[in-house]
Amino acid sequence: GERPECDGSQDHDLFLRLVEKTGGAAHVPQVLYYWRVHAGSTSGGTDAKPYVAAAAKKALADHLSRTGRTGTVEDGLFPSTYRVKWDIEGDPKVSILIPNKDHTDDLEKCLYSIWSKTEWDNFEVIVIENNSTDPATFAYYKDAEKRYEGLKVVTWPEKGFNFSAINNFGRKAAQGEYLLLLNNDTSVRPDFLEKLLAETPAGAVSCPKMLFMDPPDEIWFAGGELDPKTGKVKHLGGHKKDGPEFAEKKQVSFITFCCVLLPRAVIEKVGYLDETLFMYCEDVDYCIRLAQAGVPMWFLPDAVIHHKAGGSAGGMLSVYYITRNTLYLTCKGKSAAYAKLKTILPLLTGAARYTLTKLLGRKKGRSYGAFRGAVDFWNGKMGRMEG
Repeated sequence: GERPECDGSQDHDLFLRLVEKTGGAAHVPQVLYYWRVHAGSTSGGTDAKPYVAAAAKKALADHLSRTGRTGTVEDGLFPSTYRVKWDIEGDPKVSILIPNKDHTDDLEKCLYSIWSKTEWDNFEVIVIENNSTDPATFAYYKDAEKRYEGLKVVTWPEKGFNFSAINNFGRKAAQGEYLLLLNNDTSVRPDFLEKLLAETPAGAVSCPKMLFMDPPDEIWFAGGELDPKTGKVKHLGGHKKDGPEFAEKKQVSFITFCCVLLPRAVIEKVGYLDETLFMYCEDVDYCIRLAQAGVPMWFLPDAVIHHKAGGSAGGMLSVYYITRNTLYLTCKGKSAAYAKLKTILPLLTGAARYTLTKLLGRKKGRSYGAFRGAVDFWNGKMGRMEG
């Protein structure tokens, strides 16, 4: 029954104990209960019964004790929500990989946020230099390595921005049990790394909640949905204001590689990033492979970063790579005849739109990118776009 010591949160406590006995709970999608609102009820606000928060924390702490898990119950991001700060097992080292080409202002903000806001000491940062042209960039690297203990810069020897190849190269210099792939135009919030480590289940990969830098309370990514048959991805929460609906830890079918925590054991199981893609869809491909290998993907909203989110997406090059690489992913493992058949419709629609663009006297743009992407896939041309 109900325990007096959890008065105020007795139903929360009761259901936690029931779940422990039954192994789970089901949701009935009908309204079966109404709760009246009056001055003395918590339905009107948490100030009505301030002792409720303490009772809820006790219910959760007792639940942890009964189930043999260790952590500290804390207030959540929003009223009447709570989170467990899980104890991290052992002292795992995290290698943070950050590709960079020039843009030292962005990189400096990223590095400063990591060193100033991360309490977890056992980490290293590997900046993967990628074809920078400004001499000031290399001077910055030397200065940054002196200022940030544990920072090292490695130089990728190839040309172009092959995201997969660059991160695969950086991995060779990494010593951590975990790899964290991170964009250089990001800024982390306090304890983001500890929260990722503590809340990622064993054998899983995870990502934080990602907000825009401006406005800083607007969602850029709150988990994603992926259709492996079409390669289409949906970002959840995009451009919505952050709120309680984005505070739930949950499994997802897609994680953006703007920021992703990958245990080394998972990489050894699933393999490295596919360098054939060159640019775009690397995370789509890897999430498909994770799902095929039975590796769970988790969205962890207590860990938060901010993302500048550049404005290049949607241009001719991005449309080219997305068109070509999506065809590649959806035809992976299929016969050559299937791949040709799959490409016919994108070829025809791309040709029609590009022809219309030329007739209207417009410059090459998205329509050309889509057409050229389909043509190159048809001809088996992958890697960097030529011409």
